[in-house]
Amino acid sequence: MKARFFSAVFVVMFFSGSYVFAEESGDMYMGLSLGRASINAPPDVGASAYGSSSSFKYLLSGRIGYIGVELAYLESGKMEHACDCDTYVEFDGLELSLLGYVPINRRLNMNIKGGVVSWNLNSVVHGEKLASISGDDITYGFGMTYDMYERLSVRGLYEIFQGESDIEVTNFSVAILLKM
Repeated sequence: MKARFFSAVFVVMFFSGSYVFAEESGDMYMGLSLGRASINAPPDVGASAYGSSSSFKYLLSGRIGYIGVELAYLESGKMEHACDCDTYVEFDGLELSLLGYVPINRRLNMNIKGGVVSWNLNSVVHGEKLASISGDDITYGFGMTYDMYERLSVRGLYEIFQGESDIEVTNFSVAILLKM
C-alpha cells in the first residue's frame, strides 16, 4: 500500500516538475536504481547481526548546470538476522537531496550528494512485525554518472543514511536514468 502511494506521488511530482525544469533550460531525469543495502551498528545495539539485502529506488532528478535536485523512494529487501531464525528488518524511505556534478570529461561526471531522508525501519520476527521505528535524518554519498547516449545515463552511487543513534544504513547502487 505504501509503495503504491509513493509511486503515485512520484508520478505526480514528475509531470508537474518536468515543466518547471523545461522552462529553466535544465534537464529532467527519471530512473530506477538497483543495489545492495546493509545495516552498520555497534555490537551493543544488536542491529549489526543483520546481513545485507537487495534494494531499489525510484528517482526523479532535475539538473541545471552543475547542481541537481533528486526526489526518490527507496526500499530494501529483507535484511535477515545471522541466527537464521526467521528474523529480519526492512528499511524504506522518501529522500530529497542536492547533487553536485563535477565533470571529468564530456560523458563522465563525479557526483556528490547530500540531503534528508524520511525513513521507516520494521523488525519482523516469525512473520509478525515486532517493532517499527521511523525518523528524519541526513543522507550523503558519492558516485559517478556516465552519459551513454543523449537521453540515457548510468550512475553508480554509494550512499549512507545516518540516523541519530549509531545505526546507519549504507547502500551501493547502479541506476539507469532516462532524460525527459
